[in-house]
Amino acid sequence: MRVTLPELQRDIVEHGQLCRDQLELFERWQPRVKVEEAKLLVREGGDELYRMGERFRKRFANHLPERYDANSFRFKFTKTERAEYSARNFTRGLFGRDEPIEYPEALRRDPVLRFYKGCEKWKRQVKENPYSYREMDRFGSSKEMRSVIEKLSKRIGTFVSPEEVHAIYQTCAFETAWSERDISPWCLLFDKESISTMEYNEDLKYYWIDGYGYELTYRQACSAFADLFESMEDADRPPYTFYFTHSGTLLKSIAFLNLYKDNEPLVAQHYRHKRKWRVSHIDAFASNLYFVLYKMNFSNVVLETPLIVEKSKFTSTAILFSQRQNSQEEYCNVVHNADDHFRPNYDRIRLKRLSVLDL
Repeated sequence: MRVTLPELQRDIVEHGQLCRDQLELFERWQPRVKVEEAKLLVREGGDELYRMGERFRKRFANHLPERYDANSFRFKFTKTERAEYSARNFTRGLFGRDEPIEYPEALRRDPVLRFYKGCEKWKRQVKENPYSYREMDRFGSSKEMRSVIEKLSKRIGTFVSPEEVHAIYQTCAFETAWSERDISPWCLLFDKESISTMEYNEDLKYYWIDGYGYELTYRQACSAFADLFESMEDADRPPYTFYFTHSGTLLKSIAFLNLYKDNEPLVAQHYRHKRKWRVSHIDAFASNLYFVLYKMNFSNVVLETPLIVEKSKFTSTAILFSQRQNSQEEYCNVVHNADDHFRPNYDRIRLKRLSVLDL
């Protein structure tokens, strides 16, 4: 990407069909991240995780202990730099200070935090299977995508390939996330319709690789949810669990819970502006899926699962499960969304346990 974009930058400055102010933005633009730093946590990401920790403290102020205690809290991250520093920034925000937190040894193939890394069947049948990318490839040849390429080529002043369009779109997305004030000049090349088209192209990829495209994909999340239920029921485990993982885990978990599922599969020939599966909304930077267990006056418990997709919004769905389920298979078969009309009276119930899945 660092090779492609500087070349396009020169084309834009010399031949671009842009106004003077926009051209000046491209003249001043420099790549912010080196290739070897692409998977590291940037400063803005660390700040966002810190603020998220503060919001969790405010959200559960009456329940969370003020100081860290290994008997009360469990924090775990994958064996990656960005996951580790996400955890450390989050805990600083949560406790308002650095605490001597005990982290378990990070695993390269964690069966809970990155369960798909150990599933050779999924890799072979889904991720590495060219057929899994057919809808995205078909959409890449659609009139909508051709229109995007034509419009960008005109604005840049030279023909751009689909790969270059993707690089521009990714840079626009990352640089927008990295700064709350500055506009990425690469975003100026897209109009609103082109952005929507690029989003759908990306949604097709994640739908078929990490979402509802194949049952095998999201059924893998069973091990993660078995761990969740065990943490909710095992009195010997800390009541507050925080896991820091990756997009692939979150999307598969969302599909496992049957959330954001459209009535019909996403396909290239049915380009839909209105859809539930929208990765830019449900899988944004620092997205979280957290589970809150409330004790009620009957044999079942309520598991509230808010998905945090924006800086201050909490959207919830309720999930019921029986405390009598005691095997991994039973756990995986019993998870289901409660009816929309079911909403417990939280004034009459007590928060019992909290688990958080963060990317």
